[in-house]
Amino acid sequence: MAKRKRSRKATASAEAQRCHSDRADWNEVEQAFFASAPPDEPVAIPAESFEDDLIPARQSRPDLIRLLRRFVDGLSRLELDRRFITIAIATFMLLIGLSAAVFASWH
Repeated sequence: MAKRKRSRKATASAEAQRCHSDRADWNEVEQAFFASAPPDEPVAIPAESFEDDLIPARQSRPDLIRLLRRFVDGLSRLELDRRFITIAIATFMLLIGLSAAVFASWH
């Protein structure tokens, strides 16, 4: 014998009756929980913009560039011997290497 197909109305009304009978078994806490649930249809959320966070960084950048330019101009005005600059750089690199070796020996 072939199965009978249920109509959608019958299925929907059966689910509604089952849901209604289940609600009678809920206590007040459960009913309050489901009553406070968000709606089933999602609400459109506006897109976030992070440009406001970047504005101070953009404004501080020209100050940094201006400061670096002044530093380089000041160094170029000094009449330093290339030998003196080479010795200063080598000494700085030697200090970095020694401090790295000491740090490595501790760990």
